[in-house]
Amino acid sequence: MELDLTDRQRELRDLARQFRAEVIEPIEPHRREWIDDPDERFPWEVVEAGSRWGLRTLTVPRAYGGAEASVLELCLVVEELAAGDMGIAVVFDQTWKVCDMLAGLATPAQQDWFFPDFVADDRYLLAIGVAEPAHATDVHLSRMLEREGTRVGITTVARPDGDGWVIDGRKQMPSCGSTAKLIVVMAQTEPGRAVHDGCSYFLLPAGTPGFSVSRVWDKISQRLADNAGLVFDGCRVGPDRLLGTRGGARSHPTTAGGNIEAGATTLGSARGAYEQALAHARRRVQGGRPIIEHQAIGMLLAEMATELESARSLIWRAAAAFDAGDTATPLQYMAKWHAAEVAVRVCVKAMEIIGGASILRDSPVQKYLRDCLSFLHSDGTQQSRLLLIQQRLIADGQPQTARPEPAPAPA
Repeated sequence: MELDLTDRQRELRDLARQFRAEVIEPIEPHRREWIDDPDERFPWEVVEAGSRWGLRTLTVPRAYGGAEASVLELCLVVEELAAGDMGIAVVFDQTWKVCDMLAGLATPAQQDWFFPDFVADDRYLLAIGVAEPAHATDVHLSRMLEREGTRVGITTVARPDGDGWVIDGRKQMPSCGSTAKLIVVMAQTEPGRAVHDGCSYFLLPAGTPGFSVSRVWDKISQRLADNAGLVFDGCRVGPDRLLGTRGGARSHPTTAGGNIEAGATTLGSARGAYEQALAHARRRVQGGRPIIEHQAIGMLLAEMATELESARSLIWRAAAAFDAGDTATPLQYMAKWHAAEVAVRVCVKAMEIIGGASILRDSPVQKYLRDCLSFLHSDGTQQSRLLLIQQRLIADGQPQTARPEPAPAPA
């Protein structure tokens, strides 16, 4: 598929590759991530530089000065960013996804209110609050669970209040939760209904009375991205802060491409681990020759390269289908699931190749492994992705189990 990339797509990929080399790698993410203070650790200088390079506004509509990038283009960019650091890649991708939501769901008045300020402010990041302490995977599987007799709601509630809304509840670990200047919050607006037809999105600027950050979580993965606990206590918003249709939060396909971008993110980090292992194998001499020339090591690298190519091919195919209008394709779930599985295997093999030095805290490859572990659940658990693929197979008319035809009755 390399030959199918357009000039613009290649230029975006090359720009992101240059950004990795000139901006991300010089901050030494594998050392920067161990700064204790999350405010001091957060890479604002990289965010600001990315904004100046045009990376932060990739999903802004052209009418407001953005690139209006496709999902495939975002995948090309985020793979390169994640090869430098997954946390930085997640910060940008989270902002792209939410920005794309606003481009697809916001009214003209809301867009005029939001986009000019967003484009002008190099530190304007975005977040979305969906998962809660008691509700995460079941939110994604709400339709399936209701068909099986289980109705799932969420505990964050938005109640009508005069001409506006009052929001109460908690969100668990949204990326950019403590650094975003605007958060899209999903809240239950239709009591008694399931998540998929009873929740709405609201636009909540940071600093809104009644909204607070309870904590910034300490993690072993994506340490240069912040994940925060959010609290809404009598948080009042006006009627113009409802995003999209009331009760229709889960019916919009605007965030569906995020699974494909998640696959590209974890692919990028795994590729970073592969590059570290390949470079090490070329320079490390044992038994009188570089270890890449030993079959045991060469075969490991061959497996890694093949798995990375397979994941990339599926991601690109899923992105191309999505960009062509197939927002219901199960390829999006396949791409994320496969990339996450591949990434962990590749990182483990990279650590085998590098050997004892790979477990040192200064080693970038152990960081790549820790980062890739996060996508076994981030953007949906692996098991939930398989269930969604299974549901699509059933919906497409394929039987759940194969049953033999009955034998004909004897004459």
